[in-house]
Amino acid sequence: MAALASSPPVSPWRLELVSDHKLKNSHITLTENTALIVGRNAEQADIVIAHDKISRKHAELLLLNGKLRVRDLNSINGTFVNGKAIKEAVIRHGDTLAFETIVFRLLCEQEGEQEGEQESQHVGAPDATQVSTAISPHQTLNTSQIERTAIRNASVSATQQVRVDLGFLIGKSPKFNQQSFPLPKTKVLIGRNANNDLHLDEVSVSAMHAELSYENGEWQLRDMGSINGTYVNGKRINAPTTIKSGYEIRIANVCLIYQLSYLQNKY
Repeated sequence: MAALASSPPVSPWRLELVSDHKLKNSHITLTENTALIVGRNAEQADIVIAHDKISRKHAELLLLNGKLRVRDLNSINGTFVNGKAIKEAVIRHGDTLAFETIVFRLLCEQEGEQEGEQESQHVGAPDATQVSTAISPHQTLNTSQIERTAIRNASVSATQQVRVDLGFLIGKSPKFNQQSFPLPKTKVLIGRNANNDLHLDEVSVSAMHAELSYENGEWQLRDMGSINGTYVNGKRINAPTTIKSGYEIRIANVCLIYQLSYLQNKY
């Protein structure tokens, strides 16, 4: 009697999108012994991520014997595991994998019950070949200087509509004490790598550590899978958290205070 052909087993391994990007593939199923190319170009990549920060051939994934091997393919904006830039790494259940700022989490149904029992593997070293330019820390300004600058800018023309300032961060840690970091746009990436909008050159800070986004009239702070954590008013955050004027933000060992503009626009 002929044996019935069996269907291939469903893989328990998948990558789940955890960052706030609108992608066609919010989850990616991984199959044993099959190499997959991640990239922007549909003709060159098996997993297509249509985003301008993704290289045409960005990275290679290979699930082998229950371990996911990741290799960066000389991408421009980098591949990150648990917030650290890597060239090649092995990752496991619960780890985060980011292609530039697009972040996935590796999940395995068979190992889900063990989540939290094992510490995530921290791998890789900062990629010295990153080509994006950092925004350098701004000069130290005292309160009176900032206020005088705001008044001078606001008085250029009484008939002109003055642009709403999104506020700024003031350093409180010794290395960044009293340095002022204006928030120039509605999404600000914070980290140790030079391609972040807010570049914090401090060893305790992850390569891609956190993100500030201005939504519905207020700032939201998100941790991006950092090693040493992101804190608001002394409490470690694991979900988007609203930031208000006077709140203390701690990026690993770097303490910052968020301040609104000294002048508010009235229409």
